[in-house]
Amino acid sequence: MAFIEDVRNVIVKGLTQYMGIPIILSDQIKKETPVPFMIYSVVSPSIPAAGVVHTRQITEDGNDVELVRTEQPTATLSFTACSENRDAPGGCIYGEDEAIALADKAAGWFRHVGYHLLHRAGIVVVEVQNAAPRSKFVIVEQARRWGFDVTVRYSRADVRNDSAIDTTIITQRRD
Repeated sequence: MAFIEDVRNVIVKGLTQYMGIPIILSDQIKKETPVPFMIYSVVSPSIPAAGVVHTRQITEDGNDVELVRTEQPTATLSFTACSENRDAPGGCIYGEDEAIALADKAAGWFRHVGYHLLHRAGIVVVEVQNAAPRSKFVIVEQARRWGFDVTVRYSRADVRNDSAIDTTIITQRRD
């Protein structure tokens, strides 16, 4: 993994496939998006961790030195399941019940179902918080929302190339 965008993309793609509903960046919701859906936001993209490793090596062409700074930061993402009360072919759907069930299912993906997918991508789930209500009043209807936060750890590497020095001349100043 390189950066939080890569981590986010792996998580959102896997969770979307598992949930079978749209998972949308919270600031990009359109009014016409039909419920149910989930929204997410990146709360903390890169929380530094102890233990930064610096390495250097000569590049293959021998002209540069590659300097690599590697760390394993954590990131916190927030997920919220959104629903509303509505009539459906099988009867009435209660938004509160649907939002709770979706948030619980999504949290379960992080705790168990998505483990191997995330592990293969270099992402480790550190903590999944319990789902809590996040409902809000929208015009005349209550938007039913339940959500949770998840903290993950990933490996980040920043690479820089510097020109190699062929020879070094050290002169000593004599006074």
